[in-house]
Amino acid sequence: MKGISQLLVAHKERFGAPMKVLFGQVGEGVRHIEASLKLRTVITPGSGASKALINSKTKVDFGVSDFDGNKLDAEKVFTVTHIRLGYDSHADAGMEALLSYKKAPVPAVRNAVLTFEQDGAKYLEREVSLLINGDTERSVKDGIVQLATPIVIVGGIPFDYAIRYPEGAEPVAGGLTQYLETLFIGFETIRSAKAQ
Repeated sequence: MKGISQLLVAHKERFGAPMKVLFGQVGEGVRHIEASLKLRTVITPGSGASKALINSKTKVDFGVSDFDGNKLDAEKVFTVTHIRLGYDSHADAGMEALLSYKKAPVPAVRNAVLTFEQDGAKYLEREVSLLINGDTERSVKDGIVQLATPIVIVGGIPFDYAIRYPEGAEPVAGGLTQYLETLFIGFETIRSAKAQ
């Protein structure tokens, strides 16, 4: 956990007041736990369009989303070290929690770009094709991609996680509903039980 603490030192100026106080008590005020955050959502490709995948209206929904709005609690920081994307499609709507997310994405999705921004700074800008392994994946573990630079999501500050489609992208013919799964994998930094 020393590496996580060192990484967070570089980001501590971004912390809100409650987390700055807690982080000043490392070893006593905070602790790092392995964790993941998921989002399974309907996506609709559109030509050159950028669409938010998480926004202020996102609600916690068991099996679908671990996010409550587009910001974490002010006394939390989440460090994303790995990401896993999964794609699926189905004739029915409302299937977010019921799919396996192991299909190869259609070109409009495969060639799209994911972005993550917070505090006016961009922390991720990667093509879906570099983050998804839907055509050869045999298990969830096969699809996990390590990020060269971890993303530090600071609590109490809104963030933007979006997908930008290439020019000319169109919704898939045939009326299938398309779904994207994102698993953010890493460490949650929270108030230590000792500090409560």
